[in-house]
Amino acid sequence: MINHLLGGEYQWTDEVNEITGKGRHTTTARELMVLRQGGIIIDNPGIREVHMWTDETTLREQFADLEELARHCKFDNCRHGPHPGCAIRAAMSDGTIEFSRLDGFLKLEEEIAKLQSNRQKRQMNIERREKREHRSKARRYDALHDRDKED
Repeated sequence: MINHLLGGEYQWTDEVNEITGKGRHTTTARELMVLRQGGIIIDNPGIREVHMWTDETTLREQFADLEELARHCKFDNCRHGPHPGCAIRAAMSDGTIEFSRLDGFLKLEEEIAKLQSNRQKRQMNIERREKREHRSKARRYDALHDRDKED
């Protein structure tokens, strides 16, 4: 893709895996490239995914209009699909909002849900580890205390 945008064989490429149909990482260092048509590309090898870089509140502010519409949906747990009573779908039908805006909103909701789930899992792991450490310390204390009684 970078070679196509830069108009030549700028970066070395490798074959696509015939089984998975996926390309392989071939670059080994970060690089910033300026496009002749304007814009820049940053090649940062090894990145498999990019997470949100700001907080949930700031992101939701970008969709305040849809958040307000969602409050008028018939059901509190509306997923803004083809079900009756969805205020967002009604606004899309009458041309008030575009599908691309709804699509972005739904993707943001999905990403936020994943991040919240991951945050909860991390918190549960931290709590489990703390409980294990606490039990381990208690056992060591009991063992030392028993040994002191014996002496």
